[in-house]
Amino acid sequence: MDENKRREILKELMNTYSKKILNFFYYSIGDKEEARDLLQDVFLKVYKGLPKFKGESSHYTWVYRIAINTLRTYLRRQKFKKFFSFEKIPEEIHPGYDPPSKPPLILYEVLKKMPQEFKEVILLYYYEEYGIKEISEILGIPEGTVKSRLFRGREFIKNYLEKRGFYGM
Repeated sequence: MDENKRREILKELMNTYSKKILNFFYYSIGDKEEARDLLQDVFLKVYKGLPKFKGESSHYTWVYRIAINTLRTYLRRQKFKKFFSFEKIPEEIHPGYDPPSKPPLILYEVLKKMPQEFKEVILLYYYEEYGIKEISEILGIPEGTVKSRLFRGREFIKNYLEKRGFYGM
């Protein structure tokens, strides 16, 4: 693959997936700057990997796998045992201010406590709006496992909210 073709494909992939991946990272770690750094890492890996891409999966599956693996590596390096670990609530979220494009503050609290395997599926399903089959391809797990994790993730959210008086009122 020549350099111009590689750059053209990278540009197309960045235009298509950057915003979604950035949001995924931001909601995962709660830090805009770290999310941007991770996004750059992802597309550097994509650029380096393009000559080896054989088309056995779609571009979106390949790019999202790179993104998820990049996030997992980042979290391991930070010695986080969980997928989310907010030291603080993101600076854009203030008490009494809930912009329509941001999830409610309680969601950050729930996601902070949720096990990694549920968070990945919940975020991909509800925030990235991928279907069961697509999530299965992205994560490299069976569709039944995706469904199970979605169910268990929803149960986790429901139980968490019930304990705090937000659910089932």
